[in-house]
Amino acid sequence: MVTGANGFVGKALTLELLKRKSPVTALIFPGTTSKDIGDAQIEALPIRNSPRFRELLNQQDVIVNLAGNLLGANPRRYIQANIETVNELAKALQELESPPRLIHISSNAAIGPSSNEKSLTEKATRHPVGLYGTSKKNGENVLLKSNWKFPYVILRPPSIYGPEDKCFLDLFKWAEKGIFLKLGTRYKHFQLLFRQDFIQILLKIIEKDSSEKILHVGDPKIFTDTDLSNELGAAAGKKLVPFYFPPSFVKLAGRVSALIDAGFDIPLLLSPSKSREMNCRFWVQDFGLFEEVYGKFNFTTLNDGVTKTREWYKQKRWIK
Repeated sequence: MVTGANGFVGKALTLELLKRKSPVTALIFPGTTSKDIGDAQIEALPIRNSPRFRELLNQQDVIVNLAGNLLGANPRRYIQANIETVNELAKALQELESPPRLIHISSNAAIGPSSNEKSLTEKATRHPVGLYGTSKKNGENVLLKSNWKFPYVILRPPSIYGPEDKCFLDLFKWAEKGIFLKLGTRYKHFQLLFRQDFIQILLKIIEKDSSEKILHVGDPKIFTDTDLSNELGAAAGKKLVPFYFPPSFVKLAGRVSALIDAGFDIPLLLSPSKSREMNCRFWVQDFGLFEEVYGKFNFTTLNDGVTKTREWYKQKRWIK
């Protein structure tokens, strides 16, 4: 079962499992679209107090929980999607005699930024700086702080990009105009994970269990603003000019976005808490434990990933 099966990652994982002839139940929340999920068994169900959901759980070997929220300034959205959903799922699994294994997708935001270029391991103290990261941390706590009888692993990937992604879309749009936006800091160090690479990681973890409760998963290569600007520019055939917006401006823009969210119920990527994340310089993780358990992966280069993403945007006319 894939929860959040109509999301950016959930859809791609569902389609890849179907491609491999694996039976998959695609769980989506009522009122959301099931478009382009393929021939999966689509179930539009609430998790809380749903006999049908519990019936389906009993038929599964593995649950990949990709349901979540990363947009907007309303704390309630984050609590419902990133904490309460995990709690309801865990309680439902606990009721089963032979519960399936749970693969819960968290985020590097749960552990927070590092103070320097030193990569954070799974054992590092968690110090999220925004609503998203805090809710992801508390979602992890649902699993870590109780003695559940079902097997689980928590995965913390870095930022994921690729075709169909809307979070990185504005960067590509500005690149078409010859501009690279630097928000909050003049220089950042970070890691990125191409969506299809994350799908391959998930498939490997679905196939092979481990005794680890938390794993940082992703490409260990560390990028800078300059690296990303160069690749966006190369894909667009332009030399990008950097535009720097200081923390005060990013903070103000986050507040404006919060007003739009509150007034029109339109959750935006930028928010006051997101501005705090953007004002941090170092977002780097150590993936040594993941490589020790699952071996090395051949990750998509930033050049190839940016090129493929831009081609998809152009094909779908998301950028002109």
